[in-house]
Amino acid sequence: MDLVQKYGISGMYRRVSETARYGGLTRGKRAIGPEVKKGMKKNLKEIQDGTFAREWVSVYEKEGQRSFQKYMDALEAHQIEKVGMKLRKMMWPNDQVS
Repeated sequence: MDLVQKYGISGMYRRVSETARYGGLTRGKRAIGPEVKKGMKKNLKEIQDGTFAREWVSVYEKEGQRSFQKYMDALEAHQIEKVGMKLRKMMWPNDQVS
């Protein structure tokens, strides 16, 4: 996102690996297509009509900061996080990365 923000989408593609560029250009529409757009519109509607805020306040009032933990636990257990941690340790062995 930093590259997109600084250079735009085409500028980002000029600055990533050729594999990432090819994948984004040839497979991107599979990841960002009509179903994603439909879901994003639903999210926007829930923000605009107050559904999201009411839900968030209700959950936080009941659970406090614990409300995040179940989501964080699931995210940290995901395979992409496990692989990412291994890769970061290989790239920056002297840093404390997670």
